[in-house]
Amino acid sequence: MKCAPDYLLRAIGDKHYLMPYGQAIAIHKRGMEVNDTGALIWRLLEQNCTLSEVIHYCATEYEVSPEELPELQEDIMQFLNLLIREGLLTAGDTEDTNPEKHFYTIAGLNLCLKCNSDIISENLAAFASGSADTIIPDQTIRVKTECLTHEDHEAQLIDTTYCKVYESANSFHLVFPTNKNVMEAVIWKNLSLTEYRVVPPYSKECQEEFFHALRLNFLYLASRHEMIVLHSASILYKDKAYLFSGHSGMGKSTHTNHWKDLFDTRILNGDLNLIALENGAPVVKGIPWCGTSGICNTETHPLGGIVLLTQAATNYVVDLPYAEQVLLVNKRLISPSWDPVLFDLNLMVTNKIAPKTLICKLCCTKESEAAVIMKNYIDSHLD
Repeated sequence: MKCAPDYLLRAIGDKHYLMPYGQAIAIHKRGMEVNDTGALIWRLLEQNCTLSEVIHYCATEYEVSPEELPELQEDIMQFLNLLIREGLLTAGDTEDTNPEKHFYTIAGLNLCLKCNSDIISENLAAFASGSADTIIPDQTIRVKTECLTHEDHEAQLIDTTYCKVYESANSFHLVFPTNKNVMEAVIWKNLSLTEYRVVPPYSKECQEEFFHALRLNFLYLASRHEMIVLHSASILYKDKAYLFSGHSGMGKSTHTNHWKDLFDTRILNGDLNLIALENGAPVVKGIPWCGTSGICNTETHPLGGIVLLTQAATNYVVDLPYAEQVLLVNKRLISPSWDPVLFDLNLMVTNKIAPKTLICKLCCTKESEAAVIMKNYIDSHLD
């Protein structure tokens, strides 16, 4: 079964609606109100779950006894038949060529990888979570060996040596020209599914390619959930995460290592840090991608501040006006800005975070004195 691509599940007040958009509105298709169970079933179908998986998830969610299961199955079938009659669903079970399922939770997002375990990097091991019995994924990631089916391209958005990004009405198509095993990916804009084409053999090199290609999908997923990822190294100081950001070769690793050596602070991530808002407060959530540093974690910590590094002959801190804070942080994001929608999402999150945390510029050498001056500046703002 496949959800119609021109319908969205949205909440209005305390009710759920399947609402047409785009061409579906132009040809006057009707929307539909659904209850909580109907909303759950639609979300599962968006994840390309099979009928048996839908029944299993619902039975688990509502603690259905074996005696009640036939009635649940009948109710689900009646709802699915209604969706089919109204043109919101196509009949036929979802093909599942990857019986292996691997579940991971990264920054609060639940991912289901349907793929051979031989292509999964050990870097994801610390983020493994649950099973189909306990987790409804925010996104399903499926691996195929054949060329992927995708819509005709409307525009090429990105053209780099490593990755080319094309946009269609309902998806992004990523092509990896320099890879030997991970050749392409299709990311559906409704967040339901991402597919990768991975060509055997499943070697260590293949694992690395797949791990890095997954990062692009995750960055997109995180942006759509109003989370940004900053190119930065981070430390834990007085129970808060402080992020040090600068261009490659600027010395962010050198600076954080000075903190570790001088003040016995712990390094959280050596290269990338995800920032989110929880109850209105900015936090830093652990992710598995950390450049060549090999330093990452699964934890969540309050964000203490963002320090933008720039080279100088001496060491001193510069207070920044608000607009410059937002502009410089936004410049250091690696979150995708493939189109205006994503750009505006990232800018919106930066604008929400900036008033609630310390953001400054450290003009510095690579000497340890820079860390001392920065620590004194942070301490003065904590007092």
